[in-house]
Amino acid sequence: MTYPAIFRQRQMTRLPRDPLNFTVTEAQMNTRFSLIALSIAIAVISLALFITVAGATASSVSDEAIGIVSGVDTRDKTDNRLLANQRQDINQNELLSLTEPISIYLPLLNNEYIKNYAERAALIALYHSTNGYDWINNTGWGTDTPHCDWYGVTCDENEHVTILDLDQNGLTGFLPSEIGDLPMLTILQLTGTVIYCGHMPCGYHQLSGSLPSDIGNLMNLQALILSFNQLTSLPPEIGNLVNLQSLDLSLNQLTSLPPEIGNLANLQVLKPAGNQLTSLPQEIGNLASLQVLNVGGNQLTSLPFGIDNLLNLRELDLGLNQFAYLPPEIGNLANLRVLSVGGNQLTSLPPSIGNLASLQVLNVGRNQLISIPIELSNLVHLLRLNLGDNQLVSFPMEIDKLVSLQGLDLHGNQLSGLIPAYLSNLGNLSTLSLEVNPDLTCWETQEALNWALSLDYYYGPTCFVP
Repeated sequence: MTYPAIFRQRQMTRLPRDPLNFTVTEAQMNTRFSLIALSIAIAVISLALFITVAGATASSVSDEAIGIVSGVDTRDKTDNRLLANQRQDINQNELLSLTEPISIYLPLLNNEYIKNYAERAALIALYHSTNGYDWINNTGWGTDTPHCDWYGVTCDENEHVTILDLDQNGLTGFLPSEIGDLPMLTILQLTGTVIYCGHMPCGYHQLSGSLPSDIGNLMNLQALILSFNQLTSLPPEIGNLVNLQSLDLSLNQLTSLPPEIGNLANLQVLKPAGNQLTSLPQEIGNLASLQVLNVGGNQLTSLPFGIDNLLNLRELDLGLNQFAYLPPEIGNLANLRVLSVGGNQLTSLPPSIGNLASLQVLNVGRNQLISIPIELSNLVHLLRLNLGDNQLVSFPMEIDKLVSLQGLDLHGNQLSGLIPAYLSNLGNLSTLSLEVNPDLTCWETQEALNWALSLDYYYGPTCFVP
């Protein structure tokens, strides 16, 4: 399995290292000043409230004292209306003068400000834990510029981080727990990087270790892309990401998936390909919205019970594992379009495979098949069929019923004798591969040979029996 997009050279744009190697950056100093300002604001408000209450209490006591000295009952509103109105005006003016400076600091106590500060702090923690000074592009990071202007960061109108895309940007180290302090994050992409020396790869920059449990706080996350790293495990809290639609963990060092992954009710794409998985949790059968499941390149020998519950599945990649058989329940995946089981140890296919009426691509190459079931002829919508590198000794009669077929690969088998003319009934075929069948001789007829030679791509004998 190749990922060519990973192997591209990127322009190096780094911030210079601090020549004095100071441990406190300008951004950190600004953060500390913000905290000091916040503390001052709280102290001023507390003092103002205290003075206001004290003033009101003193005013009440003063009213009663005046009444006692003058012999007038101050509670009599009719006789003392003028005095009361004057006193009320004085109290309101005093209160206004006391609260006026408080309004200056109210923005510091705004809930959005506190959230934005936490998000900026989370980004700074990520920068330090993944060796940000050595990133390929770290424009803005670690400076006093707004965090929404930093490379790879996208924010909404309230300056909340919604996208963090540092794809192939040279990150090393580990994901910090503060990553969970980005509550509005919808996309997190932190794929690994190949380092080139000239035109040759000479190293890798990858994240390692386990995902922090705080990843489960990202309740708005829709896409989590962490492919081509050295991650070893997922926390159970991954199951909290109820809005997650795409999870790509390809090419890591995972040995298992937590059962809680079955809680991801909105998940549509799951790719743990290229890891070290020996089994899949049965809870995968709960992923009713799943459309793409790619577990190729692992060490799987069987599929979990309930796999046939994935009725919305469109693509299933089981290639490069250790499957010796496929369960008959696989025929219940009525919406399946692509089925790849190449590079396993299959000696046969279940007849139920003929029930996959929507199937368009079937790859069973590089197995040990000696025949295919007759039910395969039911796949009238099949466009591509790969039977290469097996042990077939004769041409399957069922093939000529596959009227929609555009590509047929039969190379690397043990086919012998004449090539049957009925292959020319495949009127939509554009690619036919018959090479590396040492005992295969010629075509049965001249017309069939002419048809083969008219294809866009034909690899095989070019003779016929007169």
